[in-house]
Amino acid sequence: MSELVGSVIEARELQVDVLLQKRAESLIGNIAVGQEIQVETVYEFDIESNLPSNLSEALEFARNGDRLAREMIRSNVATDYFERAYKSGFISEVMLKKRTDGEIEQYGQSIEDVHINSLRFIDNEKLKARAKIEALNSVRDKYYANSGLLNDNARVVFSMVHDGMSDEEAEDVGFFVHTRSVSIQVMTEREDGELVVQSAFVAGRENLSGEAFDKQAIVNLAQKLGVDYSDESSEDILSRPLIIPKTKIPQLAVSVAKLYDEAAGEVTGKQKFFGLNSDQKIGMSEYLSKLQQSHKISEDMSKDIEQVVDKLVLFNATNPTEATAKLAEYNDELLKSRIVVDKSIDSRVLGEKASWHVEHARALLRTDQPIDLNLQRNLMILQSKINQAGNSSSCPNGARTNSLNPDNVFDLNSQQDDNESESSVTEDCEFVSKQCPKCGEKNVKTECRKGKYYGACGCVSD
Repeated sequence: MSELVGSVIEARELQVDVLLQKRAESLIGNIAVGQEIQVETVYEFDIESNLPSNLSEALEFARNGDRLAREMIRSNVATDYFERAYKSGFISEVMLKKRTDGEIEQYGQSIEDVHINSLRFIDNEKLKARAKIEALNSVRDKYYANSGLLNDNARVVFSMVHDGMSDEEAEDVGFFVHTRSVSIQVMTEREDGELVVQSAFVAGRENLSGEAFDKQAIVNLAQKLGVDYSDESSEDILSRPLIIPKTKIPQLAVSVAKLYDEAAGEVTGKQKFFGLNSDQKIGMSEYLSKLQQSHKISEDMSKDIEQVVDKLVLFNATNPTEATAKLAEYNDELLKSRIVVDKSIDSRVLGEKASWHVEHARALLRTDQPIDLNLQRNLMILQSKINQAGNSSSCPNGARTNSLNPDNVFDLNSQQDDNESESSVTEDCEFVSKQCPKCGEKNVKTECRKGKYYGACGCVSD
């Protein structure tokens, strides 16, 4: 690997990449003719068992007491929830393992198999083309990990909103278009031999009415590293991972996020922090603090994640699509039950319509008045509206999730007349939204009149 010493190179410049592309094409071709790609192996426990090849099989294994299958399910639940809840200013971390047969796995699940087999469940042609690129990248990752390339280097991929889609189309298939969320994925091997994948989520614009800068920021970032992404589409950039010496990005995803913000600042003329405007001075300590905050959020959510796993294990899925849909439903319920009280979540992740109700409920909780029966009733009504109006999504897969019957954190164990609930919530009131759901302006005086919201910024709810 002398060609990489101290330099940044993109994946396709490696001589072996032609062979890796051919391998990916062959595996994808097998999917096209209906063959499922699986690698049979055994658990490293006191009994031998075939690995579950998908989520529905993992549920069955877990019901029979298999601990590794349960960990696989938990990993899927956690990844989906955090991608569903956090679209910028969050860094996730996943540990992978190299098997003796060369496969890269997470709790027994081959990463290459996951990406290849996921193609069979995607109907949207644009997303299918994108999934083929991700499958190729998983084949590349397997080679990088086994060749020793990741000892001194990190693989970096930029995943953006599909620029061949309108905002409406992109939102329908699960992209977060309010801020055009970008995932900066960094994979490397640690000194202890463990593989780690960090994903830093950054914004690609301030709000729906703002100018997008995501692609230009990434082009400028790559140019400083000696790589030309000019005139490339978002999918072209996804297909051209960078191999970067760790000496250039010592804090991995945190370092790349900082480089992204610097490039975005040059494009927009404004200081950025994880893609969003910031009036405060930002240094590496602030980025590392955000990493620690992300770790704490993950730890604080562990019990809630386990509760979702408990429910999911009891679900008897007949196929992988059904299992994945149920996971999405449960995580959608969890997100809706937490979004009012968890201020770390952007109120817009459930969509603009629900966001107005989230801001209203959060404002009620900020009041100095005691939480009496009337306030609880109003919070419960707003929660019901959030449940009905909200749509959430994790990674783009062709559909958003709208669960109509989530658990209600403000449940008073009482029934209310629908007309009474409607009239009480539409009573005229004023409050301050931390941010306008439409334009993103901060601390906006907002009026609620007959169930419609009017912001002092000039925005009106639909």
